[in-house]
Amino acid sequence: DGVGPPEERPRRWDLAWLIGSGAVVPLGLLAVRAGVSADWINLAVTALVGGPHLFSTFLLTYLDPGFRRAHGRALAAVSILVPSFVLAMTWWNHQVLLSVFIFAASLHVLQQNAYLADVYRRRAGLPEPAWSRAVDLGLLFVAFYPIAAYKLVRNDFLLGDVPILIPGFLKMAWTYQLVWAAFLLLFPAWVAKSWIEWRRGVLNAPKTVLIGVTTAIAFLVPAAASGA
Repeated sequence: DGVGPPEERPRRWDLAWLIGSGAVVPLGLLAVRAGVSADWINLAVTALVGGPHLFSTFLLTYLDPGFRRAHGRALAAVSILVPSFVLAMTWWNHQVLLSVFIFAASLHVLQQNAYLADVYRRRAGLPEPAWSRAVDLGLLFVAFYPIAAYKLVRNDFLLGDVPILIPGFLKMAWTYQLVWAAFLLLFPAWVAKSWIEWRRGVLNAPKTVLIGVTTAIAFLVPAAASGA
């Protein structure tokens, strides 16, 4: 039960591991607000989330003979280049490494949820115009960045006690203004689209819940990344 590709997993698996896992995020934010040491929070996240996720991904990838045959050279290159890059950047500039990591991690999380939204779309088997998918994915990919962009421009986005960097040419008010404009366009469009779909009886409930939960969490999490 619960074994197999996403298309074959039961509803309760989705609720527990996809939607329900979002309930872990407020616990981390409460720990931040309670003054728990950043080192302890980082260790807990690594042990409970990051480590298992990393090793399950590596095992699933490298133990798949078909994938190894199709992408052997790329796997070998990644196995050498990525650890080398991390070690070199840790030695040379830890702040730049963390900045690259937090941006890549945020994109990875949003991309994973976009993939799951498409899985729910295929499951439903209902015709859906391209603009509807564009609104869904656009909202997902912008949700993390309104507060984050504002804080990054003001040098107030911290991971632990390390300020996260962005390129100098982006440290302008127009950076977060453009991000906010995109969010304030896409979020009402998504709400209106979802309401119309519900009225027509064609609302894809699992996809809508996933996007709604992801948007809320992604939007609020950067508020905790502050030196205040």
